[in-house]
Amino acid sequence: MARPLKNNADYFSHDKGMRDDPKIKAIRQRYGSDGYAAWCMLLETLTDADNFRIEYNELEVELMSGDFGIDAEKLQQIVESFRRLKLIVIESEILFCPKLVQRMQGLLDDRERKRQWVEQKKTGVNGFSTSKTGFVQSEAPQSKVKESKVKERKVKESSINNRER
Repeated sequence: MARPLKNNADYFSHDKGMRDDPKIKAIRQRYGSDGYAAWCMLLETLTDADNFRIEYNELEVELMSGDFGIDAEKLQQIVESFRRLKLIVIESEILFCPKLVQRMQGLLDDRERKRQWVEQKKTGVNGFSTSKTGFVQSEAPQSKVKESKVKERKVKESSINNRER
């Protein structure tokens, strides 16, 4: 059974100067550490989500509130500030961060390249094909050592036989 496609990430880069971004400074000024913590935890949540998107509705706010340790009303205000500052987008109850999606595109592209490479290996590109056992088999013999040893042995045997005559 094939491994399911992965459309999220285990890691995202955290810019060392993120707290000094003017939009994040505005969040910190208004909500203090709760605002900054909510931003970091929201990025972590999005990074772990399929396609870096999460549902955003009343129930999800309650669940994130419990996870983030921030009152649900305050969290909703903070998220609304993120939206006003264009840090996030909310469309049809789906929340995402365009910059995070853009940053993760390289990872997704790399995964796709690797999938295509594996698929090419399976389908027989470059004279290789996959056997029923799942191992790659070459169309042409690869071992010249065996051939040379066999030839060498035959030459020695024939020369010994010629001496005996």
